[in-house]
Amino acid sequence: MTSWRLSPQGDDIQAKVHQQIVERVGDGENYLDIGCGSGELLIKLAKTWPGKFIGLDYWPGEWGQFARVQAERNARLEHVPQIAFVHGSVSRLPFSNGEFDRVVSCLTFHEVKDADNKNVSIAEAIRVVADGGRFAFVDLFDDTKIYGSRECVLAAIRDAGGRIEEQTVLSAALPLRWPMNTPKVLRYAVIISGTKRAS
Repeated sequence: MTSWRLSPQGDDIQAKVHQQIVERVGDGENYLDIGCGSGELLIKLAKTWPGKFIGLDYWPGEWGQFARVQAERNARLEHVPQIAFVHGSVSRLPFSNGEFDRVVSCLTFHEVKDADNKNVSIAEAIRVVADGGRFAFVDLFDDTKIYGSRECVLAAIRDAGGRIEEQTVLSAALPLRWPMNTPKVLRYAVIISGTKRAS
């Protein structure tokens, strides 16, 4: 049922969540999607805004359908050649400070396996946002077993130089029908967006 609700055949929740992110970061010059998977969010960004686009993922071996080859194929099929995909860890992004003026991530930070403190990856994401650039993240930020508290997440963002403009529980932005509104799916999901303060 969860897969069906996420899919276009069901409630198309995945596309709707992606649209929330696209609208919040807006028009930029270069975009980074952290944890891009099969490239769907990045492709939506590239079809909405002009610019250059990079998707980063670790693509574990068990994620066969979400492998880099599939992401590259999806970009070709959608006619968005301005996308590049790179392999890397969210906790140690292979990019310079302030390299991107738009940084997004959708349900990735809680999946990071090489950092016990998930907030390390969130701070790393803010590090690569340019001064004045925008970010928009969706994750299970209200799950205290993962993050301690939402305030811990917000503090990590602020300490890394982020200025938080919005923190919205996902269910307040989108109707989530069972089982999407349960703790094992998206009950704890929160949209956090904002800008990077000037150094």
